[in-house]
Amino acid sequence: MLAPNDIDILLRLATQNSTTGPGNAFHGMIAAEENGSSGFNYLNYIIRFNGTYQDAIDHSYMNDDIEKLEKEYDKISNKLLKDPLNSDDNGFTLNGDGLEKLFFATAKLMGLENNVILQRVDDDGIKIITLNADGSTTANPCL
Repeated sequence: MLAPNDIDILLRLATQNSTTGPGNAFHGMIAAEENGSSGFNYLNYIIRFNGTYQDAIDHSYMNDDIEKLEKEYDKISNKLLKDPLNSDDNGFTLNGDGLEKLFFATAKLMGLENNVILQRVDDDGIKIITLNADGSTTANPCL
């Protein structure tokens, strides 16, 4: 979910968004998790850039950098899979909570923890996902 390459795409969009400013750059993805009845729940996520033009330029990555970040991303993902709270299928895939924790860990790894906003599109509206001090996440409705 929203791996380093996806976050890098967001940064590129932010630097190219000269008309409305970098804060209007966003990138999205759809993930799926099993719902326990032979079906799936679809998780729709959007990341928005919340920094300045200079922040986006300062965090520009080359292919070699992305490859190194992807390796760290995989390590974080594997560690999260070991916690049953982050997976509904015995550690095979991350559930929504695990994906959100992975995103925040990746943003921190890239030095962008204060420059990206994670939003989730639910049936009852759009929620801003925040990382709590204990490592859990909270979904708050957008106002």
